[in-house]
Amino acid sequence: MTDISQPHHLEDISLIAFGNYVYNLGCSILTDPGPVDIHEACAHVQETLKRTVPPRLADRVTEYLLSRVEDLCAISLEGPKTKLLKQTMLGAVIHPSITKLHFSACVPSFLPPMTLITELRVDNVFLKFNEEVLISALKVMTILQVFCYTWFCTNKILDTLGKYCIELNVLQITGSKKVTNKSVSSILELKKLVQLELFNTKIHRRGITKLLEGLNCDILTNFSCNNVSRSQLKLITNKMPKVRNIKFQTKKYDSASLRKFSKLQTLGLCKVNFKKTSMSIVRTWPDSFKYLNVLSLTKMKFSSAYNLLYEVGNKITELVIHEVKYISAIAIAETCPVLKTLKIIDCYEDGHAKELWNNFNETPLFQSIEEVVIHLEDDVYFIIFVLCCCTNVKKVDVGLFGDDVDEDIDNPDILESVLVFNKLTQLQEFHTMQVLKEDVIRQIVQQCTNLTLLTGKLV
Repeated sequence: MTDISQPHHLEDISLIAFGNYVYNLGCSILTDPGPVDIHEACAHVQETLKRTVPPRLADRVTEYLLSRVEDLCAISLEGPKTKLLKQTMLGAVIHPSITKLHFSACVPSFLPPMTLITELRVDNVFLKFNEEVLISALKVMTILQVFCYTWFCTNKILDTLGKYCIELNVLQITGSKKVTNKSVSSILELKKLVQLELFNTKIHRRGITKLLEGLNCDILTNFSCNNVSRSQLKLITNKMPKVRNIKFQTKKYDSASLRKFSKLQTLGLCKVNFKKTSMSIVRTWPDSFKYLNVLSLTKMKFSSAYNLLYEVGNKITELVIHEVKYISAIAIAETCPVLKTLKIIDCYEDGHAKELWNNFNETPLFQSIEEVVIHLEDDVYFIIFVLCCCTNVKKVDVGLFGDDVDEDIDNPDILESVLVFNKLTQLQEFHTMQVLKEDVIRQIVQQCTNLTLLTGKLV
């Protein structure tokens, strides 16, 4: 029996009760056919929150209440009333004394004044704030240290950050197409930045040069941008001695130019062409890539990617490949012997995967891998072959893009095919977009004693 005399037990009970109140109130408003003053109801929730919850519990209570409002977001009722309630209630359950705030399912139509907040993240790339609502809220966030808002950040928002949030350490605005060179001066007002992620924004050419010349590069550990010229990349290599994580896009470059990144841990490359003739960097400079453990390759030919893997693959523990054509499972396995995590998204294999699977002979490949994420358009045999090799894998997330539309009856069942050759004795999680057959479910549950999570489609 729970001892409710203990303060933390009382807090738990009160928290659950408050969450149930918020959820039930939302449900009653949604199902009430008559007119309801949503703003008045949510104002009452906000007032109750401020009056009854002390600042020391602000983060915990807000996080829980946000999850209950997200439960409301899952209700499949459509219409302006539903949208208004969800957005208004989301703002109402935010405690003014909160220090960290993350949004993942929806964003509020208003934000209360939050003078103590140090971290604001929008984790879902499909979520967009009303610009004026966000700008108004940022003006009082004078001790904000982390701001992550991908895809929908703007020059006006950055101008506000540069004026009011000068304590900012982390700025992540990847994919924000409305961020242009006009915002460079605002970014340069943030003198304490240690992480700056601008990849896939409209900052380019002179804007990038101005940034590189004006940033406090001595403290910068994370940096990303696209459309980098050779001269700008030289600036990066010369001015960022402490950089640990970097991602860039450039048309022509070779790995020898990266040799000054002796402390690099994560390297992300997009549309970079590495020539085989330049691939002797590690032999020539032994300290280069000494600490590299994560490599991300996007929109490249696999021949170019292979040249880099041949050089540094024996160092990396995580490999992410996105939109790369004609990938080879054998080449990846042979060049990356200590890989623990393999993620392959929206790629095309080299055409040999079906033959490799048909002639599978339990070759000891990918023995170090513990996590596999593979999502391809139609190369199911590549997925099966890789998983057949990964005898020590613990987490798996695989599927074909077309699976959620029409099940291709000609495609073999991934899990059933893998279990013929690989008992998956270490498996803890398995996620697939394919239909899970009842007999296969029984087999994997009986066989994989460490399995805690299995997701897929049922018919």
